[in-house]
Amino acid sequence: TNTEEAGRYITPKFIGRTVETAYLICLDGKRKVTYCGILNEGSVDSVPIFVRSIVEKAIAVNASSVILAHNHPTGFALPSADDVRTTRLVAAALEPLSIRLLDHLVVAMGDCVSMKDSGIL
Repeated sequence: TNTEEAGRYITPKFIGRTVETAYLICLDGKRKVTYCGILNEGSVDSVPIFVRSIVEKAIAVNASSVILAHNHPTGFALPSADDVRTTRLVAAALEPLSIRLLDHLVVAMGDCVSMKDSGIL
């Protein structure tokens, strides 16, 4: 229901991960989690996020909204220019399907930054 709750939910999933990993959280109309899983794993400083995979999974689980999350295992929880670009592409792809991208969280060293709260979304 809010950024803090989403951060508490997803942050533990990154414990011990040494490469960037992207997660997708799908929610129903009442904002209950219907799916949470790994989208992809990458290297120490990047993870590919494929818009098609997000759209397909969101449709498959009948999501009303989604949250993206990924980690920066060797850095700070600040979104990169690529993170921002990807977030905007995902939001644009989901919009015509009436699926809302609620947030994209970046996790690093126990910190969690919300792109929504940062004004990017």
